[in-house]
Amino acid sequence: MTTADPTNPSPVPTQRPRRGCLARIGRFVLGLLIFAGAVTGALYVYGGRSLEAGAVATFKKGAMRALGYYGPLLGYWGTPVIWVEAAGNRGYAGVATHLEVLDLSDPTNIHATGQLPLGGIVHGMVLDGNVLYIGAGDAGLVVVDVSDPNAPKRITGLPSAGYSFGLCLSGDRLYTTERDSGVRIFDVADRRSPHLIGTFRDTPWSNDVAVVGNLAYIADGKEGLLVVDVSDAAHPSLVTQLPMPPPTVAGLWEPIDPPPLAIEIEGHYAYLAGVDRDLLVADLSQPREPRIVGHLDLPAETMDLRVRGHFAYLAQEPYGLAIADLSEPAAPKLLSTLEIYGCAHTLALDGDRVLVGLLSQGTALVDVADPTAPKLLGRTKIVPTGRGAFVAGDHLYLADGAAGLEILDLADPAHPKPIANVPVTDYAYAVRVDGTRALVAAGQMGLVELDVSEPAAPKMVRVWDTPEHAFAVGVVGDRAYTAEGMYQFAEMDLTRTDTDKPVRAGSKSDAGYAFTLAAAGNLVLDANYMSGLKVLDPTAHPDPADAKKPIPELWSGPRKVVGIAHNGPIAFLSIYTGGLKVLDLTNTAAPKLRGSVGLADFQFGLDVRNGLAAVAGHSEGLFLADVKNLDAPKQLAHVKTRGEAYGVALTDRYAYVADGSAGLTVVDITDPSAPKLVQ
Repeated sequence: MTTADPTNPSPVPTQRPRRGCLARIGRFVLGLLIFAGAVTGALYVYGGRSLEAGAVATFKKGAMRALGYYGPLLGYWGTPVIWVEAAGNRGYAGVATHLEVLDLSDPTNIHATGQLPLGGIVHGMVLDGNVLYIGAGDAGLVVVDVSDPNAPKRITGLPSAGYSFGLCLSGDRLYTTERDSGVRIFDVADRRSPHLIGTFRDTPWSNDVAVVGNLAYIADGKEGLLVVDVSDAAHPSLVTQLPMPPPTVAGLWEPIDPPPLAIEIEGHYAYLAGVDRDLLVADLSQPREPRIVGHLDLPAETMDLRVRGHFAYLAQEPYGLAIADLSEPAAPKLLSTLEIYGCAHTLALDGDRVLVGLLSQGTALVDVADPTAPKLLGRTKIVPTGRGAFVAGDHLYLADGAAGLEILDLADPAHPKPIANVPVTDYAYAVRVDGTRALVAAGQMGLVELDVSEPAAPKMVRVWDTPEHAFAVGVVGDRAYTAEGMYQFAEMDLTRTDTDKPVRAGSKSDAGYAFTLAAAGNLVLDANYMSGLKVLDPTAHPDPADAKKPIPELWSGPRKVVGIAHNGPIAFLSIYTGGLKVLDLTNTAAPKLRGSVGLADFQFGLDVRNGLAAVAGHSEGLFLADVKNLDAPKQLAHVKTRGEAYGVALTDRYAYVADGSAGLTVVDITDPSAPKLVQ
C-alpha cells in the first residue's frame, strides 16, 4: 500500500508490522494440532476408548492390506473353520473372516442360512441368547445379533489391543484373551454395549480363559496356568502361576501355537488342551494353589476341548475327534476316537451332538450319545477347490483342496476322465509325480507319499509328519522338499523306511512365511513371502546327523513369490502382485534376475513349456507369455476361466488349470495368442 504526497510525486511505502510470516506459521501449527487431535480422537473412538487399541488395529490392518492378506492370498487357505458354537438346530461357524449361521436340523444337509463379514479371522465365540460375542483376531471384539438366522447383524465392535483370541462370559463380565497384549475385561450388563473396565497385562501369550467366582484362570502358551484375582476388575492382580510339565514325547520342532490352547473347568478341576498331544488336569480344590494331578497322551495335536460331566471331547488335528473318560480326573482314559476328513480344529457341544469345525472346509456333526462309539451324522458338502496340477505321461494329477487328490486319464486330452480319488485328512495344495511315486503337499497332514504305478489304483505308502503346513513340494532324486509356512522348508529322505519325520527342517521364524518351493538341480528355491526368495544348497550338509545345521543360503531374491517353475538353470517366478520374472541360476553363487513382464494383479502358480509360460491369475484367469527371449518376455494372451486360477500344468496343446471353486478348467492353447476354454 502507498500514499500520495503533493510535494513529492514519488510514492513512499508505508511501514507495516511483519506479521504475515508468523501468522502463517501460527495457522499451520494450529491446523496441525487440530489434525493431530482429530486423528487421536478417531483412534480413541475406534479403539473402544483405548488409544493404544485404535493405533494397533489401524497399523495392523494397513500392514495386512499392504501384504495382500485381505485379498486372494487369504483365500489360498480355502475356508478354514477355526471356531464353532451350537445351540438347538443352529450352529455358528467362524469361517476365516466371516460368521456363518448354520442350519443343523438335517445333519445330511448342513448349510448356511446367513453370513456376516467381520474383518478379522474368527478365533473364539460365546453365545448369550441372541447375542454372539466374537473374538475376531485383528478386528477385535465383535458383537452380533443372531435373532434372525437368515440375517445376522453387527451391533458393535471394539478393536483389539493385540489379537483377540479366546472369550469367556461370566455374569455381566466378558473376558477376552489378546495374546501378548493380555486379558481384557468388559462390562456387558448391557449385552449390546460392552465397555472396557480393566486389563490384565502380565501374560505373555494368553490363549484362553475360564472364570470361577472372583478368580480367572488363564491358559498361557508360555507361562502355563495363571490364576488372577478379578474381584476388582479395574485392577486385576496375579495370584499364582503354574508351569506346564514338559511333553511326554519331545517333538522335533516347537509348536507354532504354544500350549495350552484351551481351558475348561468342571467341578474342582481345570482341563487344559495342549497342542503337543496332551490333556492336562489341574486340581483346583485350593483355588489359589492349583496343581497338576493328571495327564492323558492323545493320538494327535489337541487344539480344542469341551467338558461335560465325566467326559472330555477333544479336537484332534488333523485326524478328528477323541473322547476321554474323566470319572477319575487324576487318571483320565481315552474312550474312543473318530476320524473325520477335513482337519478337525474346534468343536462345540449341543446335547448329544458335537459340531466339529474343520480347517480345510466346513463342519461335521457327530452323535456322541454313546461316548464309546461316536458316529458321524453328516458334514458340510465337500466342494472341489483346485489348487495345483501336474501332468505325468497320460495322466493329470489335480490337488483339489478338501476333495483330496484327483487322478484323471488324458486319453481324450480335451476332456480328462477321473479314474481315482485319494482323500487327505486336511487339504491338497500341490502335487508332484516322480516316476511311480506321487507326493502331495497336504497342509497340516504333511506330505503324503503314494504309489501310482497303477494310476487308477493308487496306494498309500506313508505320510510324512512335517513341522507346520505343507503348501508345496519339490523332488530331487530321492529327496523331497516341502514349503512349510513359518518353518520355511522340510527335507525328506525317500529312501528311508524307518521314519515318517523329515531328516531336516527349517527353524521357526517370525520373519516370513513360505508358500511355495521348487527343487532345481542340486538347489532348493524356498519362497519366503515376506523376506524373499532363498536359494539354498542342501548338498552342503547331506548327513542326517547334521540335520540341525542350517542349509547355506546362497542368495536372497524378491519378495511375494508364490509360484516357481524351472527349466535347467533358468527359474521363472510368479510374483503375487508383481508379474513374471526370470531368474538365471547359471552362476549359483550369484543368481541374476533377467527379464520380467507384468501380468495379473494377483498371481499364483505357473508352468513353463517350450518357451511358453502359463500363469494362474486368480479371478482374472489364465495368462500366457512368450519367454523364449529370457531378457524380454512378453504377454501373448489371457483368458477368463470359470473359477479362481491357482495352479496350472501345460502340455503341447492344453493348459490344465487348477481353478479354485471350479475344480479343473481345460484351456486349448494350440494358438497361444488366442487361447480358448474347452466347453
